[in-house]
Amino acid sequence: MEAPKRPLVFAKFPSSIIGPADAIVIDRAITDRVDWEVELAVVVGRTMKRVAEADALGFVAAYTAANDVSALDVQSGDGQWVRAKSLDTFCPLGPCLVTPDEFGDPQARRLWTVSTAT
Repeated sequence: MEAPKRPLVFAKFPSSIIGPADAIVIDRAITDRVDWEVELAVVVGRTMKRVAEADALGFVAAYTAANDVSALDVQSGDGQWVRAKSLDTFCPLGPCLVTPDEFGDPQARRLWTVSTAT
């Protein structure tokens, strides 16, 4: 794909967030094509506004694992990502928070996904 001329909006609504062992519910009346990928979730510890790129990591309170679940058919049909990524239960988080000093350089970390689906 060609890079977009303007940034795409990427949001997860609060109703999408669940715990790491909670069930992801796929509503087949809305979507038939669901995919997932591992993401590094960042917990911001204080209000950020007009922060220089060099200072951004100073606002990170913790990191955790995120499962970025997407309704691919909704995403391609809408032409944007918000609804497809914000369906209820589409953002499992956890199971723990790791502080920046414990985690180290986030760019040096490798993430992977293991499916337990049957």
